[in-house]
Amino acid sequence: MYGVIALAAVVALVVPVLLGVPAAGIWRGLLLGPAPAPIEPTRAVLAFAWPEYPYSVSVPASVIAAGLDALTAAEAAAGAPADPRRSYWTLTVDTAGGIRRWWITRDGLAWLEEGEDPVAAGGARLAGPLDARGILDSLTPYIDRLHHQAFGDLVEWPEANPFFPVGGTALLRDVESRQTLQIRRHRGDAHFDVEPLTAEDTATLRAIYGGRWSWKRRAAVLMAGGRRIAASMNGMPHGWGDIFDNDFRGHFCVHVAGSRVHTTWRRDPGHQLMVLKAAGRLAETLDTAAPGELVDLVLAALNHRETATLRVALDGDGTGTQALPDPRRPGPLPPAPATGLLADLLGEIRHLTVVDVREEVVEDRRAVVRAAVTVYFYEPDRDRPFSVDLTVRLHRTAPGTPWTVELASLAPLLERGEPAAARVPPEPAGCAP
Repeated sequence: MYGVIALAAVVALVVPVLLGVPAAGIWRGLLLGPAPAPIEPTRAVLAFAWPEYPYSVSVPASVIAAGLDALTAAEAAAGAPADPRRSYWTLTVDTAGGIRRWWITRDGLAWLEEGEDPVAAGGARLAGPLDARGILDSLTPYIDRLHHQAFGDLVEWPEANPFFPVGGTALLRDVESRQTLQIRRHRGDAHFDVEPLTAEDTATLRAIYGGRWSWKRRAAVLMAGGRRIAASMNGMPHGWGDIFDNDFRGHFCVHVAGSRVHTTWRRDPGHQLMVLKAAGRLAETLDTAAPGELVDLVLAALNHRETATLRVALDGDGTGTQALPDPRRPGPLPPAPATGLLADLLGEIRHLTVVDVREEVVEDRRAVVRAAVTVYFYEPDRDRPFSVDLTVRLHRTAPGTPWTVELASLAPLLERGEPAAARVPPEPAGCAP
């Protein structure tokens, strides 16, 4: 009996090989069954996985059909455990059998979101990771188009300055809301001091900030002198201006790469974080940041409510303080959690300034960073500073993979000890941080 089975197996392998069928495909058929039916897309949309980037482009079905067949049949990628939370693009495909969506990372891993309604946040499951490098190659022109639609160029201040002279006008687009306003350059020696051009532009700026003026930084694209420049803005009228019929008292600030604050002549961490975001460089920076640099970025993001950095760079430690969405599911993530430690940090801290950051321990998979921070709270006294000496713990899955910050190690930021001597002004004066 065993001899008959062996003979049948040999025939099953040898005959197809003689007919030109690769042996690898034969073994796959024997072990996994018949290959899945080809996907026949009728419509495809490429978009960002990050909700902070609400941009998308259509992709011709003919471009992706062959790539999707290969993607669904791919073997799971080898190496360190992959983190679907680092998905950067989504590819949503309409087929005769329904909607399918792939979540794709920058290094070419993909998860297939499956379920009765894959577009809905609930009830779907993820299959993967799969090797998506082949389909990424075919999508390159559309990724370029998507990024051009969303981002500006990373241009250093000395080069950017002449494109937007004093008295000149430009357009400023908020990256997250996609709203655009006209601005006029008022002054500025180390960054652009600008004014909304009209009362309508002032209303647009106020709407971008949710109806309330704010010092919080936001990623923006400055369109001036024929260039699209990655920028950061605040939303607080201050100082004086030249336009008197725009319903805006004073001016507000627009920063670019390498620009500085006028009062301290220092680079502002929040503005530089937002410039990276507006240039499409934030994901790459978070993936490659050293422990000390990552802590600086996380604290700047916490100060300015930059949710993409917090979602990607923070992780729980298994003690019940996990306040982030399940990292095993990329899904349409909420911009900020409603409860938990991260929600408390975002809700109670009005302003923080990093005085010093130093790496104390850096090993293959763990690191410890010390940070001296000045914290201001909304209550009970918004102008009372507190000094916090923070011990931040970081970890990664393997050498060469991205670091993440343990969320629980940020809890001391909420402790109100003895008030400290003010290290920074409680409210920025003029064009201060």
